[in-house]
Amino acid sequence: MKTLFLSDKGDSFPLAHEMLLEGHDIKFYTKDPKEKRAGQGFVPIVSSYLEYLEWADLVISDDTTWGSVNETLRDSGVPVIGGTVLTDKMEEDRDVGQKMFEALEMHVLPSQKFTDMAQAISYVVENPSKYVVKVSGKAQDDKTLTYVGQMEDGSDIPKILEHYQKRMGADISSVQVQEAAEGTEVAIGGWFNGKDFLDPVLINFEHKKLMPSKFHQAGIGPATGEMGTIGYWKDKGFDLYNETLERFISVLRQTGYHGYFDINCIVHPYIGVEPNEPFHIHPLEMTTRFGWPTILMQIEAMEIQDLGDLFLKIAKGTAEDFKVKDTYCGCVVIGVPPLPYIDAKIAEKMSNGLPILFRDPTQMDGVYFGDAIVDNGEYVCQGIKGYAVVCCASANDIREVQNKMYAKVQNIIIPNAMYREDIGDLIPIHVGMLKPLLKHSIEEVSIELPAT
Repeated sequence: MKTLFLSDKGDSFPLAHEMLLEGHDIKFYTKDPKEKRAGQGFVPIVSSYLEYLEWADLVISDDTTWGSVNETLRDSGVPVIGGTVLTDKMEEDRDVGQKMFEALEMHVLPSQKFTDMAQAISYVVENPSKYVVKVSGKAQDDKTLTYVGQMEDGSDIPKILEHYQKRMGADISSVQVQEAAEGTEVAIGGWFNGKDFLDPVLINFEHKKLMPSKFHQAGIGPATGEMGTIGYWKDKGFDLYNETLERFISVLRQTGYHGYFDINCIVHPYIGVEPNEPFHIHPLEMTTRFGWPTILMQIEAMEIQDLGDLFLKIAKGTAEDFKVKDTYCGCVVIGVPPLPYIDAKIAEKMSNGLPILFRDPTQMDGVYFGDAIVDNGEYVCQGIKGYAVVCCASANDIREVQNKMYAKVQNIIIPNAMYREDIGDLIPIHVGMLKPLLKHSIEEVSIELPAT
């Protein structure tokens, strides 16, 4: 099968490489001029994609800037994995996303969008509370700009907004000031074939901060795209699914979406303590594309013979439910400078060209390359984000997933590498807290928790 990948920054080349190994004919295009070497040595790279549109049996786009192209291709009969104009806006513009949540009668946390930073500062001063600040625009990819307020009266927020004001207009088009909520952060995602979500769906717990914490799943330090994730596969029909993904089925059908779709939520920490207390699931944001690096731990756990065949069927709307090897899956990111920032100069000075070595080169199952290329037959770091390698595993127990992931990590040697050693440590507690939401509506399902 001839498959054209349309990538923003080269993130999806590990998927293209997997399909190449399956025997598919691959062409890989990256839009960002700073990332034109993404996938070098792994997949065939093309400098222009236009001449391959009629060539392709399948087109796969990996980010939220391809919606218009995707819609044109679908209208011409080309099967496409990727977003639409609407779903792109739902992720890129946080205000659009929040309005969609509200339209579907989800429990949205109060928020305000500002294109004028002075107005945002005045709003916070006049309405003292604990807030979370998120940005939209070119700077949205810089996850270090997401700030979770620490002061109950919001007195720390104006100082943060003043700092952001310097970048307003050039990189930041608007800011969202959202009421903060305490609770368990959990995401739920699934593969949508144009008609419905396939079984099973993935409940996943992200670890976004750069450094580990004994007390907070998110971690400590600057926010990153992701330092690791633990996922829990489950068939549809349970309350968390019913209150999130199921509500979006009609919207995704109407807009013509085909691909992976995920909603990140905060769940009130005291759910289920009182017999009749309602569940408070607050949607925060949605991912209308492949999650990175979540997609890698997914394909590691999915029981499929041909990834390309699955993608083609999802794009055509003929894909049926799939099986997974194990209940849990997970991944750990091994990073190098400039992580957690995106900086071409730092990457060129500190990391590009660093060797990626393996103590045992025969043990590379579940290891996926990110900001790396093959140069003269050797794996080396190359890129502007610093996401060098992702180590993935699956098992029926969270602790076993951790053991497998970190065994892979220990097999890899990269100078100045950094990674978190706590991915998954707090997840048994969170799964236990969410247990009432993981029961199917028709029957009570026992959730077996691993030993802590």
